[in-house]
Amino acid sequence: MEYIYNNFCDPISDLLERVNKKKEIEKELYLIPESKHISYVSNKYSIPAEEITSGINLLMNNFIKTTDKVYIAIKEFNSLSSVKEKFKYLVMLDSKIENITEEDINNFLAQIPSKYEDYYRLLGPERIKANSFQESRIKSEWLKIHSGVDVDNGMISKIYETFKVGEKYGKSSIKSTLKEIYLNYNYNKTAKASDLQEYFVLKSTRALEEGVWVNGFEILGKR
Repeated sequence: MEYIYNNFCDPISDLLERVNKKKEIEKELYLIPESKHISYVSNKYSIPAEEITSGINLLMNNFIKTTDKVYIAIKEFNSLSSVKEKFKYLVMLDSKIENITEEDINNFLAQIPSKYEDYYRLLGPERIKANSFQESRIKSEWLKIHSGVDVDNGMISKIYETFKVGEKYGKSSIKSTLKEIYLNYNYNKTAKASDLQEYFVLKSTRALEEGVWVNGFEILGKR
């Protein structure tokens, strides 16, 4: 399901901008089989399925015509099975897209999972390569620059071990758990429940804790 969330059809994303619900719908679609995306959007927002399909076809045709080389690169990138290979592809982007321009790079980054865009824009190809294409090392350096504090790879692993995909957690519980992890790894940062967004795809929800419903997050997948 993480693959569907990260890679669901961009024209659908563009179409949903019209109803200003893109982020909300992305999280909902994450939980629904890809084959049912169109019918779900159609029913929820009273948009005829034919209009959605027609809009998707038109947008996709225009996309292919105007940025064929970028479209091919995106398809190649998404077909790669390992994260390491995807990082290698990013580093070699100049050779993957012929006569590449700044617009080509922006278009490419906008169509791939957001974590790769974050790493590419903040670290750049050289730092990704310097970290041997290892996501744990790349993420650690990204967090260090992003937060201004050194991050221990062990802390990142601990967070992934502690919080489970598919579970719901109250915000106060997340905050206290992160505070304890930060202290154990000498991570000099004030813990907030929203910090979890740096590691997971989250959906705001209500969580049941000690018999009481509280505001919290549901973890949809890893970033």
